Order: sequence, then structure tokens, then C-alpha cells
Amino acid sequence: MKFIPTLLLQLFFGTVLFSQIPKISSSNNSELEKEYVPTFYDSLQNFLDKNAYLYKGQTLLLMEKTVGLRQYGYQDFFVDFNKPSVLDKSNIYKCCSGSSDFFSNYDKLAGKYFKVLDVLSDYALTGIFLKLEQVDTKEICYFLYSPDYNTSFPFIVVGFYEKLKQRFIGKNFVLANKMIDDNLKFKTGDAWKCIDVAIIDGTYDLSVVLQNDVGSKTSLNFDYFFDTLFSTRVIPLQKAEIYKRKFGISNWNLILQTNVAIGMTEEMAIFSWGEPKKINKTITSNSVSEQWVYDGDYLYFRNGKLYAIQ
Repeated sequence: MKFIPTLLLQLFFGTVLFSQIPKISSSNNSELEKEYVPTFYDSLQNFLDKNAYLYKGQTLLLMEKTVGLRQYGYQDFFVDFNKPSVLDKSNIYKCCSGSSDFFSNYDKLAGKYFKVLDVLSDYALTGIFLKLEQVDTKEICYFLYSPDYNTSFPFIVVGFYEKLKQRFIGKNFVLANKMIDDNLKFKTGDAWKCIDVAIIDGTYDLSVVLQNDVGSKTSLNFDYFFDTLFSTRVIPLQKAEIYKRKFGISNWNLILQTNVAIGMTEEMAIFSWGEPKKINKTITSNSVSEQWVYDGDYLYFRNGKLYAIQ
């Protein structure tokens, strides 16, 4: 394969269960329905980097962790934001984890909802804190928020989840074959319909759940639908139809299989293999020739058409 994703692809099929994130306004919890309906969330991002003030008023779900990571609990939850030392055990909210006296206990926090009451910033002292109220206990705590690393944000914003559902459920996509588990029943170029947005059991990732016409199911982390790196691997059906007409069905199927063929255009090659690491160009009076360098592979173009593969 000439294109290697940088994110870990999560694919599930067969009898795997998709456990949907509970709605805050669920009819089986009248208290939450009255008091914790998510406010309007004007963002297509779960992690807001330096715009943390937009979290105020939102409800957050603290994500569960895979079994191997649960012993470490959660970090950066404090009782008093004025003294957020990780070495002060008494100030750790819901202390302690199985592996450390200075992390919060996993079992006491995993899967809990928190209302963001305020966003407090003191860059000179410690940074940004989210003032949180744990929904079920009404207890107040503070989460030390890092605007630089999305991996340090362990929440799913309920308003963001609701927006994902509105945006994706019922929509159709075409996936490159490398994005689909080989054990699934599918044909190259199949349309995959979004049937749910859910947290996947076992990985606990928020994912878009897809199904094709023969009933095969797969799931992709929601990041794949926003990351431009995957724009040629996860393609809205309407856009895919345009490319199929433009490239021809034979070339289009090769592209979805991440293959190239003599006669392809530069655009087709980029769609299939991605941008080359380097381009060596030769210009003569009659033509322009290019050598495209990949990891151990080379494509040769003359006047924009692929004429050799090495």
C-alpha cells in the first residue's frame, strides 16, 4: 500500500455491538432532561484548542478507556484550582487511581457527565481551567485544560455529538478499499450509508457507523471525516460520482484500490498514492518529464501522463 494512515483505523463487523452515547435529554432521566439539555454548539470540532471559552454551558462526557489504561485513572482533575499541584493528594478530585496517588480514580469518573459552569484562565499562574459540575452528584471540580494537545482532552462534547448525528446520519460515502476490513462483504466503489454515530465498545472511540447495501457494517473514527489527509479515502458519494465520471470507472476503481496504471494523469496518481516525497523534473524543447519519488517506488510522467512505473 502506498498510502499509510497516521491514525489508528478502527473497523468492526459481524456481531460487534455499537453502544450509542446516551442523550442528555433522554426520556429515561427526567432530571437531566430538565436541567442539562446541551446548549447550542457552534463548532465542528470537539477539541477547541485556544477557544476554550466556547465550552461554557456545554455538557461533557468523560470517555471510558481501554482495559489496559484504566489503572492509570484520569489526570488534571482538581478540587481547588488555586493550588493545582499534582503532588497534593488531598487536592486530586476523586483520588486515587490504581497506579498513582495523584490521579483520579477511574471507576468513580468513567462515563460521567459534567456541566461546564465556567472557563477560568490565569496564564501567569497555571493556564486554563474548566469549572465543572458532575451531573449525577452535583459536586464541583476543576479540569486543567491544555489548548495545545487534543490528546489531553478526555471528553466528548454532547453538543458536538448531536451535531455529528445531524450532519452524518443518512449520508452516503465511498471508501477506499484500504479503509475497509478484508473480511467484510463489499465491492470496490460501494456506497456506505451512515446509520449511527456511536462510541464503539472496546476502543471507546466516537465513530461514524456505516453500512453498505449487503448489510456489512464498519466504523471509522470521526476524525477521518474532517482530516484532509483522508479526503481521498473517505469521499462523500456525490463527490465520488463526479470523480468516477471524470476519471472513468476503470481508473476510478484502480484509485480506490490504491493502484496506478499507465496513462493515468497526475491528478489520478495523487488521488491514488498521495503527494510524492520529491519530484525530479526534466524539461526539453519537446516535453516536460517528471520522476515522482515515493517510498521505494517511482512514477514517471511525460507531459502530465504516466508512462512508466518503477
